[in-house]
Amino acid sequence: MKKVTISDLFQAEDKQIVVNATIDSNPIIDVASALLVVQDADGNEALRLTLGSGITFSNSAFTLQLTDTNTADLVGKYQFELWFTDSAGVDTLAIYGSMKFAPTFGRYN
Repeated sequence: MKKVTISDLFQAEDKQIVVNATIDSNPIIDVASALLVVQDADGNEALRLTLGSGITFSNSAFTLQLTDTNTADLVGKYQFELWFTDSAGVDTLAIYGSMKFAPTFGRYN
């Protein structure tokens, strides 16, 4: 499991984030499903992505595809966790941390 801080994000922005993931310094190679949950400071879910729907996995790296639609309401600091399930059905926390979204000041309005 790895702690990550992602701070170069903007509200209503298309952004691809690639995160290499390891468990005890060993690359993750067996991923059957994955779930990213992003929560605000009050614990309210702000964003959810799944493998095949916003998350891809290849070569021990998770790619998170944020879109202008799913980040339209995100401004400020959020906490996230990315969990995966291997082919044996074991759930593992791969990465966690914080994301910070800066406002766009209406550039998309």
